[in-house]
Amino acid sequence: MPAHGARNQDLDLVTLETVEGDSGTHSPKEDPPALEADVLVMPLAGDTGSFWARADEFSEQGLFLRTRKRLLEDALLILEVVFRNHTLPKLRFDAHVVHCIFGAGFGCRFVAVPRQLSQSLAQIVAGFR
Repeated sequence: MPAHGARNQDLDLVTLETVEGDSGTHSPKEDPPALEADVLVMPLAGDTGSFWARADEFSEQGLFLRTRKRLLEDALLILEVVFRNHTLPKLRFDAHVVHCIFGAGFGCRFVAVPRQLSQSLAQIVAGFR
């Protein structure tokens, strides 16, 4: 996992981290927990059916899904994002695959995001920077 605030050059993703109930200080040996989500991935074409993946890198433009499943670049998807912090809203996006890392997962960029949904995601991301 990238260090706190590390960026993935391909998607400009930010690893989002927070510490619940913490004053902002923690042991140097201890990494704060990341904002994580379970994501229902629904490919719109091909032989791959729906499946669940884990996401812990988000931006206003996309996310990285950790899974052993392989999808082709440019594959179109519907993503239903369920944050593990259940106080955050469930979000649904249309996306396409921009790159795959065999055995690790794939990066997705959101497409045609409605303004209200974009604002909700921006608030969530900003709250964990």
